[in-house]
Amino acid sequence: NVPLAVRAFADYRRRFDPHARLIVAGDRPVSGHVAEVEGVAHECGVSDHVVVTGKVTVPQLKALYLTADALLVTSFH
Repeated sequence: NVPLAVRAFADYRRRFDPHARLIVAGDRPVSGHVAEVEGVAHECGVSDHVVVTGKVTVPQLKALYLTADALLVTSFH
């Protein structure tokens, strides 16, 4: 549920940290997924602050974790 994460991120930026950025890392299993995420980011006014990386290597993922201030996980489950 990455679109929900983008909406939560936009709210976080408005309330707490206007300099924050969201990095969405991981495989893109659903066709049109990136377009939907980018559309929500645009709708929320944070498109310049959301990066969709696609699949990353284990060392890249480790670097993302080590430099992150927070980990956001949203799920329907």
